[in-house]
Amino acid sequence: MTQADRIRRFPILPVLLTGLCLLPPACSALPFPAPTPTPTATRTPTVTPPPSPTATPAATLAPSQTAAATVSCTEWPVSINETFDLYDGIWHTGHTDDEYCTADISIVGGKYLLKISSKRGLHWRFTAHSTSIPIPDYYVSVDVKVNRAPPGADYGLVIRAWQNSYYYFAINASARYYAVLAFRGGKWFRMIGWKHDGSIAPDRANNLAIAAYITSFAVFLTGKQVDSFEEDTIYSGRVGVGVTIPSGGQYLEIEFDNFVVREP
Repeated sequence: MTQADRIRRFPILPVLLTGLCLLPPACSALPFPAPTPTPTATRTPTVTPPPSPTATPAATLAPSQTAAATVSCTEWPVSINETFDLYDGIWHTGHTDDEYCTADISIVGGKYLLKISSKRGLHWRFTAHSTSIPIPDYYVSVDVKVNRAPPGADYGLVIRAWQNSYYYFAINASARYYAVLAFRGGKWFRMIGWKHDGSIAPDRANNLAIAAYITSFAVFLTGKQVDSFEEDTIYSGRVGVGVTIPSGGQYLEIEFDNFVVREP
């Protein structure tokens, strides 16, 4: 089994701060497809953390004006519908014990379960794998539930992952914050800075979704579009999930379920 990628990273939330897809009939922004993922296996060096969140409430933005959807993304054919009821070899699983962490990654009880005890701050991405070529545009969603997490941890979706570049749509459920970051050239870049959203639930599964079409992106929480952005540096790649633990000596236990990818 190919190793998932780990990136050492410092905390991105202050200490005090500490998804099936249920979307509206129209994906109010864009037409988006899905990659058939493949895992990368290169560990990247220590990187500078992305900016910390501010206390500004999240704004629900109007649909992107650069690419109008002609068909609802909920009507696109499903290319990946991962319910984690069976182990199908698509996801990284197994025991890890190295300089970054001790971890047990498994598919159990219909969940993709991550149990990670950190030895140092880290960011770890898990991309699904297959033999297909990654494509640029898609809509992807996942349910994520936190069983236990340190205050500064975050977790969420990885999209357009190619070599050591990708986008990361993360939430911190206990603080009810979300952000979208880009990792490229060994550095983090803020696409959407940390914002508060009251729809994020600390004590149950949250549905995250993101749609990517050429250079336009739309972000969804619990079936509602909450943000959008434009970016033109990472054009294609695979999909998956990711987690961040801000420092050593911390424990994260998290479940992913209902990983769905659609393409027109």
